[in-house]
Amino acid sequence: MNTFDKDLETFAKKTFKANGAPPRKPNGASSGGGIPPNVLGFLCQNAAKKACPRGVGKGAGLMGSIRNEMHINKRGWVVIVGTNQKYAEGVEMGTKPHYVPPEDLELWCRRKLNLSASEARSASYAVSNKISKEGTKAQPFLLPGCIAGFKKWKSRYGR
Repeated sequence: MNTFDKDLETFAKKTFKANGAPPRKPNGASSGGGIPPNVLGFLCQNAAKKACPRGVGKGAGLMGSIRNEMHINKRGWVVIVGTNQKYAEGVEMGTKPHYVPPEDLELWCRRKLNLSASEARSASYAVSNKISKEGTKAQPFLLPGCIAGFKKWKSRYGR
């Protein structure tokens, strides 16, 4: 079992112990009293989108890439909330010091810091230097979103 699976299992045990576990009745598209399990997925997805740090990105960026999936196995149903963006893990967990080409940061500097093209070019070198010395701090959005979505689901449906 890898570290992510262990962390997920620990999170599930703590959350379910504190709030009660979701129903474990895999009977097709609904669980228990006819409440579709994908409601939990959408609640978690929406809460994660609200918690997602705003920035720049292609298309809808990180926030627009957050999705949920529902799977049913013999123990019950499982809802997975995540994103396909490569940099999402670095945003969620933070990063160690590493090199980022200043050219990759120019657009971010222009939009986020509201700078002109020449100012953004200079600022991108400073930001790149800072990341190579300090890394980036964690800005969790998926885990807090899933916790908030689960609490909302629990308060609505009492399960």
